[in-house]
Amino acid sequence: MALSMFGQQNVIDAFNRHPPDYILIMETDESAFGARTFGRDYGLRLSAWIASHYRYAGKFSSGARPIELWKIDSRASPDPK
Repeated sequence: MALSMFGQQNVIDAFNRHPPDYILIMETDESAFGARTFGRDYGLRLSAWIASHYRYAGKFSSGARPIELWKIDSRASPDPK
């Protein structure tokens, strides 16, 4: 839902300007908004941006809504404008 309100490109631009050290992605069923899974059904550009600038650091919840932890990859550089 937040991506619909703010737009993927705006989030990517903000992350390029001020990249967080970590990104958390919680698996949440968003089918009520027309798409189910982040990175598969929606948020494809943002998901690809995260994968190219961060490295997967693991999960810290294995319940019904697992949370992935992504750590900034110091070898990656911000995207040019």
